[in-house]
Amino acid sequence: MNIKGWLMVLIVAMAGAAVLSVMPEPQGDFRERLAAAQPQPLIDTPPVYPDSIRNVTPDDVLPHPRVTGPLKRVAGVRPPPPEEVKRDDTLDFQRPLVLDARSMRVKKTTIRLAHLAGPTLAEKCPSRLGGDWPCGMRARTALRGLIRNYAIHCDEQLRLGENEILASCTKGPTDLSRWMLEQGWARPTQVAPKDLKNLSLAAQDDRRGLWQLDGSFSWSGPTLSTQVQEPDIPLDDIEILPAENLDASTATPSGADATGDILWSERP
Repeated sequence: MNIKGWLMVLIVAMAGAAVLSVMPEPQGDFRERLAAAQPQPLIDTPPVYPDSIRNVTPDDVLPHPRVTGPLKRVAGVRPPPPEEVKRDDTLDFQRPLVLDARSMRVKKTTIRLAHLAGPTLAEKCPSRLGGDWPCGMRARTALRGLIRNYAIHCDEQLRLGENEILASCTKGPTDLSRWMLEQGWARPTQVAPKDLKNLSLAAQDDRRGLWQLDGSFSWSGPTLSTQVQEPDIPLDDIEILPAENLDASTATPSGADATGDILWSERP
């Protein structure tokens, strides 16, 4: 572009600025008309008396009350937050399947009895007679015999997994863990209460359950004696029996046998 072109552009710009400077400012009524021309949100104005409301209630449905007053818009009410549901740790199980001395199953839930440490199902215990015996299976049989077809009531103490819990369970008034320790069919855990450990010690002392055939048990059978204990019978119940049909050569004194002992019999 040559010098003439630039001069023409400069002249046009200066003329435009001069025109804008001499134009009058818009009046207030013009601004109001401009604002009124803007689109406004549509707001339904409720009728003062809603006589035009059409009743569309079916014949077999009770109609709503008739509206006689004016309608008015009310503020929306936010629903209250849902109340926190307290988790119930108390569970009832019907006819549980006994797995071993401390485990049961109901559907997909496995229940471990609290404070019990075994035995496992495959565990064997030494016998004083030599060898061993299936004490784990016997312990499961004992728990089965206690529960049978009854329901059990459990208080969950700890969730061990998605479908496994540690719980204290009862059948009626009988605590299952306490009964198993008292009968000697289970061992207490290290953190078991002292009273449960004492029950286990008492079962060991009495040779119950797992310890009934313990190899460390020193068996003492009845003592045999060659001495014959004299009968504790009053003397007036002794009857002297005379010897009958004996030869003179083999006759023994009256009231005595071949050994010289006095024969006796108890009166009816």
